[in-house]
Amino acid sequence: MITIDVAYSKKIASLSLAFSISILAMQFGLKNQSVLNPYIWYILAYVVAIMYLSHLLIAAGFGKSPYDVQNFFMLGTGIKLLTSAVGIFLYFYIVKSNSTSFLLNFFVLYFVYSFFEIKTLSLSLHPNSKGGSSQ
Repeated sequence: MITIDVAYSKKIASLSLAFSISILAMQFGLKNQSVLNPYIWYILAYVVAIMYLSHLLIAAGFGKSPYDVQNFFMLGTGIKLLTSAVGIFLYFYIVKSNSTSFLLNFFVLYFVYSFFEIKTLSLSLHPNSKGGSSQ
């Protein structure tokens, strides 16, 4: 059974809210709109969803056995990689416009959320470190 980590949910919601406000500010404040792709909101929704689902999958690995964590982490990372590759391919195959801004927006969000996920997982692996969820 997969349990939902409330602390992680709050953190990812806060990060997503911060990115949403930043994107809105950039959309209304920038004179040159070529930096933001028209599909930025879809990119943000995809990245948040895939990172959250990956975290749930990895959390399932934590619940089963300490020896299975690596397998679940690799499975989650593989799923993220494959679905991202398919999404990027479909964008280039179907839309074909603003490809540079799409890639820039996609990878900035993907790497920031990946760093966030790794940081959160490393803190939960080391319960005595600052910010660890186990007390």
